[in-house]
Amino acid sequence: MIRSYPDIPGAQFMYIEGSLPPEKRVNLVFHADCKTTTPLDVASDPKRTLHLTKPKYQGEFCYGWDFGPYEGAKGPRLIVPDHDKQTIESIFTSEGEIIRGTNPNVCLGADDRAGMAMVWLLADLGHNIIITDGEEMGLLGADFLMEDPSNKDIRDEINKALFGINFDKPGNGVVDYYSIPCTEHFKQFCENAYKGFTRAPVSAVRSDAVALSGPGQPSYVTPSVGYRKHHTPNEEIVFDHWVKTLYKTQELLKRRDLPKFENLEPEVGL
Repeated sequence: MIRSYPDIPGAQFMYIEGSLPPEKRVNLVFHADCKTTTPLDVASDPKRTLHLTKPKYQGEFCYGWDFGPYEGAKGPRLIVPDHDKQTIESIFTSEGEIIRGTNPNVCLGADDRAGMAMVWLLADLGHNIIITDGEEMGLLGADFLMEDPSNKDIRDEINKALFGINFDKPGNGVVDYYSIPCTEHFKQFCENAYKGFTRAPVSAVRSDAVALSGPGQPSYVTPSVGYRKHHTPNEEIVFDHWVKTLYKTQELLKRRDLPKFENLEPEVGL
């Protein structure tokens, strides 16, 4: 199911309902837009991108996604002008395989293609999939999903989930809860599932998980997915770091005894 807010590029999302019973599902989230800083003057050719973000990002821009509908579509497809298309190469270092782009004018888009690839490989496990657009421009798709009255039916559906996993964190071996008011019990549960991962400090950074996870709603964790140097032409994915998170997530989601975790409600003063 695809929904868009008229006249605001990026305020759109795709929801794919899981095949498990609603009370047995986990929400799997990634964002579909990419942002990069390049030496090119993007303001001189705004048709190169669906999501031109100047002056907000001062020379950075987002590639837009066509959410369809179009014949034979299985998901969103990226709109990229020919002269900005990226090719990739693999090199091998002491860290193992490194995946990077060869076009210095544009980023690899690993933020958040790393998350996209992971969810694609988890799609057959029966859980909900939420694909947001406009994350790099201020969580436009996630905010539209959670705040617009027209999306109450989908909000009600995803809020039945046990919890959520947001695949949009750079680095290796880290789990993040941002400012989400989740319980310590949930954090311990996640850190047991992602054993060996360290907890990121609480920060004011907003991510789709923050928009999707308010008080009394399902808790969300954001594990690292192996990308680094994001938003630059030097962006890359460390394959071993990415696949470590994939394997741990697969093991977690294959369990049929998963508990439900909801965020804390704010304390009400006397």
